[in-house]
Amino acid sequence: CQYDPQTHNVTTPEGFKEAYQKFVEGGWTALDAPLEYGGQGLPHTLKFVVDEMVCSTNLSLGMYPGLTHGAISALYKHGTDELKSTYLEKLISGEWTGT
Repeated sequence: CQYDPQTHNVTTPEGFKEAYQKFVEGGWTALDAPLEYGGQGLPHTLKFVVDEMVCSTNLSLGMYPGLTHGAISALYKHGTDELKSTYLEKLISGEWTGT
């Protein structure tokens, strides 16, 4: 990624947006996420296997869902109901990302 301090814009490498969109369309962002927020509720171990495959091919791209998963976990365990209703579904669906 390239950060432009003048415009405050971040430009990602060519193909990252499309690759992440395919990842989202495949439902990979929601594997172990809670069912009540649109997740699939699958075992965490399955998500770890997928993370390992993604990160071993391109760690930079793998950080998109990886960092978002951290935000989801923190909000789910410690967020207020208002924060959960505002953020979790969009993060789990892949519409938004988080760090």
